[in-house]
Parts: sequence; structure tokens; C-alpha cells
Amino acid sequence: MLELDHRHISLEGRTGDEILDSLVFAGNQSLIARVMAGGEWVVENGRHRHAEALETAYRKAMRELH
Repeated sequence: MLELDHRHISLEGRTGDEILDSLVFAGNQSLIARVMAGGEWVVENGRHRHAEALETAYRKAMRELH
């Protein structure tokens, strides 16, 4: 399940299918506020609960590849 940030400027005045269009074509702007997987919230306030650890692992992998 995913919850959009209903206050996001890209959703202003949107209804019905326009909301999905905004999600798909929002560019770099994240409209996703929360995501639930396996009955647990894994994204809150647009940030994954393991974001810091994932970023650290990504940076390490990129350094090793270069």
C-alpha cells in the first residue's frame, strides 16, 4: 500500500485519474508520503526506514566499482 502526500503542490486541484497522472509524471519530485509492505510502514514522510544504511552501502559499492 502506498500513501501520497496530499499536500504536495503537484496534486493541487487534481482528482480521479489526474492524481495517478501526477504521480507518474512528477519528475524528480516524490509524491509518496508512506509505503506499507508486509504489514509494516517502510517509508514514512517520504523516507525509507533504512535510508541511511542503504545510502552507506551504495556509496561503498560505488567506490569499490571505481
